Amino acid sequence: MQEKYNLFYAWVIGQKPEISDPTNPFQCMDLAYELAFFLNFPKDTIQHTYAKDVFLKPNADTSTYFDIIPNSPSFVPQALDLAVFDGTIGHISTCNGIGDTKTFQSLDENWTSNGLVTVITHNYDNPKLLGVLRPKIQSPVLTDQTLLPIIDANGNKMEVQACRSKLADQESQIADLLTRSDNYLKEIADLKVSLTALNTKITTLQTELDNQPPNTSGALLGQLHDVLWSKGFFWIKLSKMKGLLPK
Repeated sequence: MQEKYNLFYAWVIGQKPEISDPTNPFQCMDLAYELAFFLNFPKDTIQHTYAKDVFLKPNADTSTYFDIIPNSPSFVPQALDLAVFDGTIGHISTCNGIGDTKTFQSLDENWTSNGLVTVITHNYDNPKLLGVLRPKIQSPVLTDQTLLPIIDANGNKMEVQACRSKLADQESQIADLLTRSDNYLKEIADLKVSLTALNTKITTLQTELDNQPPNTSGALLGQLHDVLWSKGFFWIKLSKMKGLLPK
């Protein structure tokens, strides 16, 4: 639970999630819905107009995904518990597992003046803690439309199908680069073979000329030798030497 809370904390701290009602934005319920989505729970499991009703009026799906635990003198919330407070409309927050029987901490939206998600220390009486909804962590069921905590170029969460498509594109690009690399290596190997054969031919001609009276062929061999051992790409040197040789 603590590891999942740490991931959720990093995702929402300092933010102002807006999930439910844009006409009444940035409410404490928006953070609760964000946790439900983070856990791959249906929004309907906690959907109510008033935060206090998440605990007071659980629906048929609530107990499938949460244990509903009332407050007691010895109770201390755990990480990822949804703490539900009483009041005119109530309040709801996500506990971080730090606390005792006097106070506890939670992530709260719309609690401070700026409304940002902030770590708040609560007591159990002001406002009164009704109890918590403790998530039943289940193996997530992924569909192509499941949103992942991966951000695209526009700053939006990516769906599973979009991630798969991106991975497929990258795999295709890698395969293309590997093929092109293999082709370049083969061309270089072929050029090395051609240069080796040409060097052997030049050496043979040099030996034959060494046994003959000096003539203008010596100058040609010198030119070929200079090109062969000069700096540059194999295929450029090969082209130059072919131009020097007699037809």
